[in-house]
Amino acid sequence: FLELAKNNGSKTAMFITKDNLRHLLRPNSVDYFEQTDNKAHLVSTAFKNYLKTNDLPDVTFIHLPDPDRDGHKFGWLSPFYIKAVKDADKAVDIIIRLAREKNKNVTSIISADHGGTFFEHLLPIETNRHTPMIVNGYNIKENQNIETPVKIYDIAATVLKLLSIELPENFTGKPLPLSL
Repeated sequence: FLELAKNNGSKTAMFITKDNLRHLLRPNSVDYFEQTDNKAHLVSTAFKNYLKTNDLPDVTFIHLPDPDRDGHKFGWLSPFYIKAVKDADKAVDIIIRLAREKNKNVTSIISADHGGTFFEHLLPIETNRHTPMIVNGYNIKENQNIETPVKIYDIAATVLKLLSIELPENFTGKPLPLSL
């Protein structure tokens, strides 16, 4: 989706911590890329430093590793996981605040890639299949509850729809049914 956004004139950026997310870094897809160590506060600091000398990109992919990392290591809902969620929440607050200082018309999509139970997410139960997601910002109607199941790849389709970019026929995701 970053490649489609960039090819349609959007400025793009990516801030990650995991090597396994580099597959999203396709040729000619990202104007700015940074990989930090595996902590949310380092990602928000990298984003802050970027904005000191750059305008806000049209599309920014940011990965905060803490909840997933500690959910797998210590168990979902463990004290370590709860602290990791709080750390990620602080980083999200910083990122959104900084973005809105640059441009009041910011839309944010915040999501996990999956739910989790105990130490894994492979059991075929609803908690593991649920993809928690929050969409907030410019021109998005408040207090919407999407009842249809959301898949992680629906995020890319939603971003492209919000940018008024037509989805290719073979695109996997479906845009969320958001009221604007």
